[in-house]
Parts: sequence; C-alpha cells; structure tokens
Amino acid sequence: MSTDRVQEIREIPNGDKPNPEEYLSNDYIDNHLSKFDETGCYKIISDKRGEPSGTIGEEGVFVLNGEDVDKMIDEANGDPRKLEEALAMKTGYLGDNPYIIRCDEPHNLRMATGNEPNAWQDEWCPCGVTRDGTNEAVIDPMEKGDYSFKHVFGDDEWRK
Repeated sequence: MSTDRVQEIREIPNGDKPNPEEYLSNDYIDNHLSKFDETGCYKIISDKRGEPSGTIGEEGVFVLNGEDVDKMIDEANGDPRKLEEALAMKTGYLGDNPYIIRCDEPHNLRMATGNEPNAWQDEWCPCGVTRDGTNEAVIDPMEKGDYSFKHVFGDDEWRK
C-alpha cells in the first residue's frame, strides 16, 4: 500500500476508519494473522496497577506476536523506557517492572481497524504494524484462566 494511502487512512477519525478487508487482500490478512497463530499473542502492560487479574482489556486488546515481542524485550535489555519507545508509549507509561501477558486462549484474532476505543489516534497505522514495523493484531478481552503472566524482566515462571 502506498505511503499516501496509509496516511489517508490514518487521518480518518476513530470510528470512521474502513475495515482492513476493504484495503488489504485476503492473502495479506491471512499471512499477517498466521504470525500470531504460529508464535502466540502477547501484551505488555504497566506494573502500576499491580499483578494482572480478572479480565484484561475491553472491546479489543492489541497484541504482539511472540517473535516480535521476544526481539523487543531482548533489544530493551532490561530497560522499560526502551520498551515504551518501541511501543510508541509515553515515557514512564509501563512503570519500572512491566508485565507481559501471554494469551493462552486467544479469541477472535483479527486485524486492527483503528476504530478500537484504545487505538491511539496519533500512533495507529493500518496494515497491522506499528510505526516502527512491529506486527500487531487485536483479540477479544482475555478472561482469567485464558492468560498467563510474568514480569517482562527477571521472572522466569509464567503464572495464571
């Protein structure tokens, strides 16, 4: 897709953006989502609210695939500010020891439309990638029992 078309879609207000099926081929969408089927769905969240519990997310939960999240964590080298930068988050957003959530039972894996309530209008990009090219997708909220978690840095054991 051309840079002009990407920018055109980005400038459409939340709630009015077209569905990805209108501007992406089925092959592109299937190939993109297969990355999540193969390596899993992960979300990095702040430690400021304490240990994850209950339902994670609301209408649509943005997730990263396992390959991209592993690379991102390796490159951050223990620095949550580097994770924030890679995820286009404000400095301090993730706190000092963020959690990584692994969705063990993802429901309704799909391309992000940019109309999700938690899509950051200034940062969201069409085509299922962030501004720096990290793959992202959306799943339905994760219920307790459908996910495991640990601290991004330091914890080896996944907890339910």
